[in-house]
Amino acid sequence: MVSLVYRLCRGEVVRDASKTIKGLITCYLNMAPRIDNDDSVYGYFQVFISCSAPAVLVMLYVSPYAGNKDCADSSVRYFLSRCRNTLSKALHGQCVPVVLEFCNLLRRVGCLDPLYLHCQSTLGSLLETAGGLVSIQDIFPFVCEIANSLLRDLDLSMESPTAAGPLSKDVGDFTAFLIPLRTGIREQQALKDSMAQDKRHKDLLFAERVNIFIVCTLSY
Repeated sequence: MVSLVYRLCRGEVVRDASKTIKGLITCYLNMAPRIDNDDSVYGYFQVFISCSAPAVLVMLYVSPYAGNKDCADSSVRYFLSRCRNTLSKALHGQCVPVVLEFCNLLRRVGCLDPLYLHCQSTLGSLLETAGGLVSIQDIFPFVCEIANSLLRDLDLSMESPTAAGPLSKDVGDFTAFLIPLRTGIREQQALKDSMAQDKRHKDLLFAERVNIFIVCTLSY
C-alpha cells in the first residue's frame, strides 16, 4: 500500500487506486489477531505506524495532484470505519494509537479540516468504549480544541438568535474525551500518592537506622 501511495504522490495514474488501497486495508485488518492479547495485538497495529502508512496517506491527502485528496480521504475514513465496525470491541483500544497518529498528522493540515474532525471524533468514540494506551498529554489537546469550539458556538448563539449553538456531536465528543482524561488524572494522582508513601516509608526506615546507630554509639 505504501509503495502505491508513493506512486500517486509522484503524480502517476494508477487504475482503481482507491479500490486497491481499501482492499489492502481490508486484508490487513482481517489478519489482525482475534484474541485480545495485549502484546500481539499492540505489536500488530504498531506495524501499521512503523511502515509509515498513516503518514503516507496524509501525504496523499495534501498532494496537489487531481483525485489524490479524495482517494486519501475515502481510504482513511474506510480504515476508521472498519476498525470501529468490523473489529471486536475488545480490540478497539488497540486501534487507538493508529487513530491518534492520524489525528496528530492531520492536525498540521488544520484543526477545522473535515478529515481531522472525523478522526478526532472516532478517537473519542474508541476511547469512550474501550480505553486505550494514551496519556493525559495525548488527550488534553483534543479537550481544549473541543472546549474552544463549544464556547465559540455558545457565544455565537447568545449574540445571534439564529445561530445553531453548540452541536450535539461536539458535546458528545467532549464527554468522550473527558472520561479517559479523568481516569488518567486519577491514575497519575494515585501514582504520586504511592511514590510519596514509599518515600515516607524509606525516610522512616532511614530515621530508624540513624536512631539505632546513635543509641549503639552512645552505649559503646
